[in-house]
Amino acid sequence: MFAGYPLVTSSLLKDANTSNVAYRANAIRLLRHITNDTSLSKVVKFLDEALCDDRPILQIASFVCAINLIRRDPRMAITLGQVYPESTVSDKGKHVQFHAMYLEFMMGQLRRERCIAMKLSDIYFRYITCRHVSGRFIPECYIIGHSCWSSSPLGPCILARSITKGPPFYVMDIVRYKCMLSCAHDKDEMVAIEGFRSLARVVGIGIPELKAAIDVMRGILRVSHRPVLRFSAFRALQKVGMAHNVVWTTPEDHIAIGLDVNVYNLYNHRDNEPEAEQVSQVIKSQSFAVKESFNPSLQP
Repeated sequence: MFAGYPLVTSSLLKDANTSNVAYRANAIRLLRHITNDTSLSKVVKFLDEALCDDRPILQIASFVCAINLIRRDPRMAITLGQVYPESTVSDKGKHVQFHAMYLEFMMGQLRRERCIAMKLSDIYFRYITCRHVSGRFIPECYIIGHSCWSSSPLGPCILARSITKGPPFYVMDIVRYKCMLSCAHDKDEMVAIEGFRSLARVVGIGIPELKAAIDVMRGILRVSHRPVLRFSAFRALQKVGMAHNVVWTTPEDHIAIGLDVNVYNLYNHRDNEPEAEQVSQVIKSQSFAVKESFNPSLQP
């Protein structure tokens, strides 16, 4: 295997320089397996050429290879930082937005924060514009969703997730607040859930401003046919409600994800704490129901 390693390396470098786009893209993705220092300079050169190409398939292959190289050796971020400038997130098309943003997050915390600020400003000033619809002004992103700047829903999801894990921000930060509010109203259910979760980091937001986003979450909770999305919407309602010290979940929401109403009545009301006997009765009834479902002899 070791004897054939130079042959494999030369074959990959040859395919990475071919005119066939399909072969070239796959070869660029596999360049991450090259570990010798003599060939890494050629790998960086091929990544730069693929990034400058106009075809998205080559740009995505360049980003994927760079991400895997940094995963293998974090010190590669210093070398690749010159090939992939911070403006890459805003300069490239919407088909490569997710890979470009994910690469920026792999570069380090300082560059990640600058990338978030740059991308949010770009989205706000380029796409979130007021339009007169049905007698009121609403942002354009509320209508067309994330598809105006990212073809994949993973792009806005990773942007909202990074804000969720970041420091809190005030409502006066209009750019960040409006972008996350537009994600919470997105047509894609996964983007809407991640955008709503990021609203837990907003300081000073009012309940009337969150009412429309809460309605979107309850629509996903009660209408979606995917149990994972229903449970994620339920947890998002709980998390944002705990951040703002408000209880938004109802018995109907618990029924939508399959929880018992008795458990909700016992544990969700803080004023009426259950007694020990009531708690034991509920636990016994739940355990008996589980045993009955698995034991055919107990069923009628």
